[in-house]
Amino acid sequence: MGHRGFAIFAAAATLIGCWCGPAAARERVPYSFSGGTDGGGPSGGLTFDGGGDLYGTTHFGGMADCGGVTLDGGGNLYGMTSGGGTSSQGTVYEISP
Repeated sequence: MGHRGFAIFAAAATLIGCWCGPAAARERVPYSFSGGTDGGGPSGGLTFDGGGDLYGTTHFGGMADCGGVTLDGGGNLYGMTSGGGTSSQGTVYEISP
């Protein structure tokens, strides 16, 4: 996965809040950010692709993100940044498979 001035992560989640499920339920943290090249400060939502890969964005590690990401039917991943672009006012980006 290339780095295009923003931090995108795959197979990463931070679990926050209350799980009120069965007593036998267990919490698992599939990924912990280091704050280095993998970014830090996850933000926005998470999106699964058809292959089960998980995508999201972080505040740190690249251009500041404006929320989560979304996938179209062709597998293209879209998101936004709050900076960058021709007027330094943000961008909409696309990552194609």
